Amino acid sequence: MVVDTSAVMAVLQVEPEAEAFARAIEESAVRSYGLRNLRLLRAYQPPTESTFLRISRRNPMIVRLVVAVLGVFLTVAPTLGAVTTYRVDTSHSSVVFSVKRMDVVNVYGRFNGLQGTLVVDSQNPARSSVELELRSEAVDTDNERRDNHLRSPDFFNAAQFPVIRFKSTGVRALGGNRYEVTGDLTLHGVTRSITAEAEMTGSGQDPRRGSSLIGFETTFTLKRSDFGMNFMMGPLGDDVRITIAVHGMSE
Repeated sequence: MVVDTSAVMAVLQVEPEAEAFARAIEESAVRSYGLRNLRLLRAYQPPTESTFLRISRRNPMIVRLVVAVLGVFLTVAPTLGAVTTYRVDTSHSSVVFSVKRMDVVNVYGRFNGLQGTLVVDSQNPARSSVELELRSEAVDTDNERRDNHLRSPDFFNAAQFPVIRFKSTGVRALGGNRYEVTGDLTLHGVTRSITAEAEMTGSGQDPRRGSSLIGFETTFTLKRSDFGMNFMMGPLGDDVRITIAVHGMSE
């Protein structure tokens, strides 16, 4: 994004008033970013005519420098609190689960093909949101026979309930990079509200595409019986531990 400074320079040339200078800066910001960022400008107090105009007449380059600095400020500052929508990068995101077998060992599996979107409001995290989706048939425990059994009506019943979906209903900042996320999880035809703590594991920029990147990870435990999955209760534990690592890429 580039700030339109042409109006600023025009005012300086034809109407050498400090007040007009400030007004032109404000109007430029409105065109570029909207009313939301006017608070950044209103914190700026224009110099008096006796100071500003005297300096500008002696050295016009100072005026251009001021405009350039304000242009950079208005370009960078709004992005610090911007709302950004990220698409889940499926190839770099993971969903891993474990369940205890015979009360002896944790058996691990995963779901392939995580999809969804993240809306991140860095200024007001409560306005952020998460939507994630998996295919039940994408369960993968590295054992074809077991995977087919998990897809059957004994467990996920992938034919009748093909989609596992999570949609957030609230996000609360906990401090640092930690957030509490509450939302509706639909699994095996049952929808229940769950709450999990998530950590923002990092952010940056893709050097090839120029898109913004962000990462989150969470680990939580569900009871499969809460979602009507009661087969082999005992030999297989009720508690299912789930870890989700999401890699987001701005759209």
